[in-house]
Amino acid sequence: MKDLVVPEQAKRFTNVTLECIYESRMKPIFVKWLHNDLEFLKFQPKDPVDPINLFTDDSSLVVNANETTGNKVVLTKVDLSASGNYTCEVMGESPNFHEDKMTKVMTVVEIPDEKPTIEGDVRDHFAVGDTVNLTCTTPPSFPGATLSWFINEHEAPHDFLHKYAPEKSTDGLIVSRLSLNFKLAPSHFISGELRLKCVASILTLYTKTSEHSQQAPPKPEEPPVKEVRNLPEEGSLVTIGNSGCFSVWASFLHIVVMHTVLIISAHLLH
Repeated sequence: MKDLVVPEQAKRFTNVTLECIYESRMKPIFVKWLHNDLEFLKFQPKDPVDPINLFTDDSSLVVNANETTGNKVVLTKVDLSASGNYTCEVMGESPNFHEDKMTKVMTVVEIPDEKPTIEGDVRDHFAVGDTVNLTCTTPPSFPGATLSWFINEHEAPHDFLHKYAPEKSTDGLIVSRLSLNFKLAPSHFISGELRLKCVASILTLYTKTSEHSQQAPPKPEEPPVKEVRNLPEEGSLVTIGNSGCFSVWASFLHIVVMHTVLIISAHLLH
């Protein structure tokens, strides 16, 4: 055996080519292909009539016999169940009957196009003292996505997080969820900015981000300023008008009236 070519990841419902590369002085007696230790194909180059034998015991695989050769196998529209170990086993002729084999792993993946969603108390603005309670949810995929929360580009502490058990759908896809819950402190606002980010990743094939951010928390609205007027003392004279002239004349008339009353009172006494 020189090499076994098996892709580490294969997209769901695509065709996959496996290749067994071996070196032999003469034609081998057979080349076997196994999926998770279950034989699904046997190639016997010395059989001129029917060199390729397919076995239907493994219902998770569909082999394209027209494109399959002695050292190449073409799988048609692989589904999630096609994931697993693939082994190529080669046996040489007599008298030694040398045998060699090699195994590699393939994972069939379903990668979503959409990014994760952020749900929960998504306000236009958060302020110091508010409680952040958000949940990041991924679209269905296989394998399930790994989720992380970041606060201002720093990974959120473990005690801020709540991880839910993965939800598996009837077709084998997985939905992942991760919640972020903490109380905002002044230190969470960097130059008036708060950034909350959820990152979802699947192997090396998928990395997408959803973000909730605000530039600055709003300032509380100040109540309208009411005009405050001092009430006059009891018995004092209240002046009305835009000019001080009225107030002066009122004072003058008050003095004249009081003076007249005193004169009349004195006259009556006499």
